[in-house]
Amino acid sequence: MFKSLCVSSASLAIFLSLSTPALAQSLTPTSTMEVKQSSSTDINSQELEKFAAAIQEMRTIQLESRDEISTAIDEEGLSQERFREILQAQRNPEVESDASEAEMAKFESATQQLAQIQRNTQSEMKEAVQGQGLEVTRFQEILQAVRQDPQLKKQVQQMIQNN
Repeated sequence: MFKSLCVSSASLAIFLSLSTPALAQSLTPTSTMEVKQSSSTDINSQELEKFAAAIQEMRTIQLESRDEISTAIDEEGLSQERFREILQAQRNPEVESDASEAEMAKFESATQQLAQIQRNTQSEMKEAVQGQGLEVTRFQEILQAVRQDPQLKKQVQQMIQNN
């Protein structure tokens, strides 16, 4: 389903616009010039290249995680749509759930599996960042700067597209 792991500008923009709970708990890409950010964070080209490589790895991890989630729900005998319906009913007290006991048991089992998948995904993402030679806190600083600076964001997008 997600055979292509090529990261487009749109998917990067979406990824960069999302929060990074897994990690919380036009300039030339090869320039060695320091880029001054509004958050007073200096980001050199090496760090930006490491950041872009980590983003690519994290995107791959995220796609694999989505597949695992889909499989876990399917293996419990629930459709993706039915799982979402039950989830929405659980989150919104004004919505009455019409789920049977059997569906609720499947839902609970799937939810436990999804929690484990999420923990594994978070761990793999942290390893991806550290594997690129960045500390998680530094990755977060760069992520914040990229979110705030359109030029920097464009630079990261170019780095990803060129790899």
